[in-house]
Amino acid sequence: SMLAMFMLYSGLTTSNSLFGERDKKTLTRLQAAPIGNGVIFAGKIAGNSLLAFMQAIIIVLMTHWLYGVNWGTHPWLLVLICVLITLASMTLGVIVALVCKNVASASAALQGII
Repeated sequence: SMLAMFMLYSGLTTSNSLFGERDKKTLTRLQAAPIGNGVIFAGKIAGNSLLAFMQAIIIVLMTHWLYGVNWGTHPWLLVLICVLITLASMTLGVIVALVCKNVASASAALQGII
């Protein structure tokens, strides 16, 4: 449950990142570059997804080594679950960022969901 919670918080990071680009007026600078909006958006999602995967790896390895947690005999199922949770988290973060007007309301909504 702690692994799922940490991975869901990556959606909050994504939402904060999207609002941060808009509020700091750096989104217009990024849009002035010769790349499309989809590439900028995909970069945000990919970067936050990579961060979520790194958190998951650290949590799984450290709990196994330090606390002796048995994560089962099917590590690929654990990887699949982490991928699916990350996709759900990124989707929630983007949806909340589209629906909410500011970072405070988006943060409150995502924390309530998590």
